[in-house]
Amino acid sequence: MPSSEHIACMSTSKLFLAPCASSRPQDHFQRTVRDGVPDEFYQQYTRSDFGESIGIWGLVPNLKSTWEKLSVGDFVVFYWGNKQYKYVAEVAGTEHNPQLAKELWPAYADGSAGGDDQADPWEYIVYLTEPREVDIDSEELQGELLDEDKQFTMRFRPANDRGHQRIREEFGSIEEYIESRTVTTFDTFGNNDSTGKSDTDDKASGDSPPDHPIFNHLSSAVEPAIFRVAAPPDLWLSVVEYRGFPIDETYARLGDVERGDVLLFHSSGTPMDGQLSPSKDALFGVAVVGDRGTKESPWTWKEQGSDSATHPSSFLSFDRLFLSGDPSAIDCTTPLKERSVNAREREITALLKASLSKESIKKSLNESDGNLFDRGYVVEMDATDESSNGQKLLSQLVPALTEYPPIAYCREFEEQIPASVFDGLHFPSQSSQDTKSASGLAMDITAALKSGKHIVFTGPPGTGKTEVASRVSTYLSENHPNLFTGDGLTTATADWSTFDTIGGYMPGAGNGASDDLEFSPGIILNRFKNRKSGQQQNEPIIIDELNRADIDKAFGQLFTLLSGQSVTLPYTKNSQEIELIPARERIGSTELHQYVVPQSWRIFATMNTYDKTSLYEMSYAFMRRFTFIRIPAPDLPTGTSRDDEEKLEQIVFDYANTWDLHPERKEAIGVGRVWRETNHAVENRAIGPAIIKDILSYICHHPQENIEYRLTQSVISYIFPQLEGVPKRKKIVRNIAKISEIDEEALEEASVDMLQISL
Repeated sequence: MPSSEHIACMSTSKLFLAPCASSRPQDHFQRTVRDGVPDEFYQQYTRSDFGESIGIWGLVPNLKSTWEKLSVGDFVVFYWGNKQYKYVAEVAGTEHNPQLAKELWPAYADGSAGGDDQADPWEYIVYLTEPREVDIDSEELQGELLDEDKQFTMRFRPANDRGHQRIREEFGSIEEYIESRTVTTFDTFGNNDSTGKSDTDDKASGDSPPDHPIFNHLSSAVEPAIFRVAAPPDLWLSVVEYRGFPIDETYARLGDVERGDVLLFHSSGTPMDGQLSPSKDALFGVAVVGDRGTKESPWTWKEQGSDSATHPSSFLSFDRLFLSGDPSAIDCTTPLKERSVNAREREITALLKASLSKESIKKSLNESDGNLFDRGYVVEMDATDESSNGQKLLSQLVPALTEYPPIAYCREFEEQIPASVFDGLHFPSQSSQDTKSASGLAMDITAALKSGKHIVFTGPPGTGKTEVASRVSTYLSENHPNLFTGDGLTTATADWSTFDTIGGYMPGAGNGASDDLEFSPGIILNRFKNRKSGQQQNEPIIIDELNRADIDKAFGQLFTLLSGQSVTLPYTKNSQEIELIPARERIGSTELHQYVVPQSWRIFATMNTYDKTSLYEMSYAFMRRFTFIRIPAPDLPTGTSRDDEEKLEQIVFDYANTWDLHPERKEAIGVGRVWRETNHAVENRAIGPAIIKDILSYICHHPQENIEYRLTQSVISYIFPQLEGVPKRKKIVRNIAKISEIDEEALEEASVDMLQISL
């Protein structure tokens, strides 16, 4: 063993483990590491100069913290599957270079790497010296030297500190350990295999995995991992019903799971509720992990029966879901705690139909993993190649699987909209019952959503109606991914018809004839189904300026749908009539011609009160489907006393601070006076703070020192367009013209030209 003095002088190089066991990363390794990238290519995108050729590897954004630990002189060993690390290369440099990554790995840059699966770009670049072939047994490296339970790697990561110390104690340094395991040193970059075969050819010649979306995902995703998750059968009822796995202390290991990883659903047989009979100990489902979400309401039998107000606050959602049984047997309308024992046992039996029993699975596992089912609630499995246990289990299970929507489209929204959704928006102190606070607005919206209503935000222009709708919609999709898959935004127009909202026939490619017509879904139907994959989705839609559309002409059959009834459209797809179905009538999988409307789907519409009488009116039948939430302009002092002027000035300064604008006092009071006269000249005619933000920004950034010029031009630019068509606009303009900071002559000239009024 080396002396302590010798060890102290050894290199401080670190060792990193890189997964490279599936065909796609192996192809990348062959092309950009072993073959190398020539200088005439890489120097187009970087100032770094590594000579005639350099190896290049890349990491995804969520591995940035790991990438930052890399240093020149570190070593990266590449795991090739079959418990073998086959190649090693030394780090020559690192660089964040999205453009180079896009050119080297375009499929990962544009999201096409995995078909319907999302793929992150490999934009955190690692430059590598020429690789060497090594023979490193993963049981030796990970089991003996790193003291890890698993003998494979699914994440790019550094060796642990204890492992580094042990390697240096036993071999002298990381370099000497690598030297002792080196088989071949390549003199130049390039394929040195005289047969011309790549390292992935041998893999391709063997048995290929089943043709199934899960295996397509594993082969295309970046560093996916497979986790076997064991849970009681009645917990799985909640997971499938709510389309999310709650993360509590028992399942804290799920905190290591990342989007794109794969979960194997293992029902452990023994229920949480002792009244239920034991069920099969079996695998029955597979899910591709989506985003993390938050929850407050109780989901599981244990949570619903607990007096404690604290439940797991986070959960894992799913991007794709495959089950062997029938989830349509689950009663989503009755809380789990209120269902009878017989009802829950029937649901469990249906869910575990065609599942793989624990006994039959054990026979196919590698001998070293025969006790896989006895290791704990969450176990990461080797999924690096077709011979690994993870892929073996999947190969057995997938023939029995049916894909189901990954969102809980039969469930209503049951949570709260927090006031924090509106952080960054200024809510003035409540001077009247009409003034909104952030918490009051959040409670109004929550009540509307829980009552099953769509929402129309009304109020004067510039009060932030669209901003509020956008924030609520974004909050729903980001925090409740088990219910919502995104959102959409559109602006209503007078030309809208059912062709725009529902859809209609358009020339397509049916049967190869260019004049064939096929059904193309419209704005609303596209919120329910992904046009590319056909997967169920749930995207709340924001319709700006709703009453600019002729509602009867634009919504047509959607009136019936919004009332909760099924609709059959006068169009066909695959020779079957298009059906619009409320989710409560459809729990299982859907056909191509069916569009399921999730119970939690909502329209968030906006309507300017200025437009209410001048545009299309909404019928009472339509309005009954909506809750109208008014977002008023703030109360402004009506008087011109010193006290009122100071209050007005402070209101402007409060808003300016929120917007990070810094007007002078004369600018703030001038803008405040314009706002006051605009809002008080005519009853029920006002503008909101968004327009004042535009005015303040214009004034603060204009190089002209004269306040009269800047304020007058800002009124012409931002307030006059709001007055077009307003019956009493002359009175509003006349009151503004009396303000001392306004150039009356310039204002009158503009009012004649733009508003056709003379002062």
